[in-house]
Amino acid sequence: ERAAPRTVATGLLAGTCLVMALAAHAGGSLTHGGDYLTEHAPAFVRRMMGLHVPRDRSREPLTTIAERQAFDGVALRILEDHCTSCHNPGKIKGQLRLDTYEGVLEGGQSGPVVLAGDAGASAVLQRVHLPLDEEKHMPPKGMEQLTDDEILVLTWWIEAGLPNTETLRQLKAPPEIRVAFSRSLPE
Repeated sequence: ERAAPRTVATGLLAGTCLVMALAAHAGGSLTHGGDYLTEHAPAFVRRMMGLHVPRDRSREPLTTIAERQAFDGVALRILEDHCTSCHNPGKIKGQLRLDTYEGVLEGGQSGPVVLAGDAGASAVLQRVHLPLDEEKHMPPKGMEQLTDDEILVLTWWIEAGLPNTETLRQLKAPPEIRVAFSRSLPE
């Protein structure tokens, strides 16, 4: 007879904790977005949950700026820093993936985001240049914005025709592009 009140109390406590956890999660999702709990989770946790695991570039060999491939070593680095947290296989906002060359070329529900040779008509740069308070500005307000150097490099990449595997040396990238890109690298 004495065990019954404890069992009821334990059940009530567990139920209360569950309701509080769900309410806290719902409130956090409203405030910080639906992925706030997993956004910075370690890779093994993200894999267990079936989420996209951001590329770990820390183990890749360092390459001189001139020997970097135009997309993977240059343009993608900028996109990874500012765009792929929302445009990746696990979270495809606007039906747009910016984590692969093919995804960038394919575009999203609003159409192409880059037009080879025409940076001014490329939606990715148009959105970067919108006022920060504009709803369509990218990256969204509150996220780290592209630097002038990063915008210069992306503009060059688009104007150069969206090169993929060619290196900056092969493409004869101007010195100011190499210098601008080097200032944006964490290493």
